[in-house]
Amino acid sequence: MNSLMLTLKEKFPFLEKAWCQWLIGLVVFLNPIAMIPQLVIAATGSVEQVHGISIFTYLIFVSIQLAVSASAIRALDWKLFGSMILSVVESLAIVLVVFIRS
Repeated sequence: MNSLMLTLKEKFPFLEKAWCQWLIGLVVFLNPIAMIPQLVIAATGSVEQVHGISIFTYLIFVSIQLAVSASAIRALDWKLFGSMILSVVESLAIVLVVFIRS
């Protein structure tokens, strides 16, 4: 698997460029930004809207986000780690709000 990653790294040298790293860092933070509307709906939406939010789905999201956070720690990728921790907090907030409002 390492040889595949090294081959890909060689084939895509632009991934090491500063502009690409900046762009990747920006895109990584789209995950927590994209979850904000769901949190707003969970907190302020009608009962019907809140019932449409699956707690189970968000618990799966938390599991994925924690796994990616662990991988980010291993890779010393603090942008990814920060993004995933923000996402975990948002996902847990959505679960908590939906649980309380249901």
